[in-house]
Amino acid sequence: MTISARLLDHFVPEAKGSLAGLPWLAGFALFLVFDDLTQYAWHRLAHRVPLLYALHRAHTRRPT
Repeated sequence: MTISARLLDHFVPEAKGSLAGLPWLAGFALFLVFDDLTQYAWHRLAHRVPLLYALHRAHTRRPT
């Protein structure tokens, strides 16, 4: 069992198996949406936290 599954079972036990009956295409679409939102949140965080921005700076700056 993965860490995320254990955390989900601990904090939201009533959600266990709630996506089991979902068609695979709908599950894949949800995955894409949540993956995109996670990457967006990480990118915003990288611009706000100085340590993360130092790592992210090479991506942000234009070549001269």
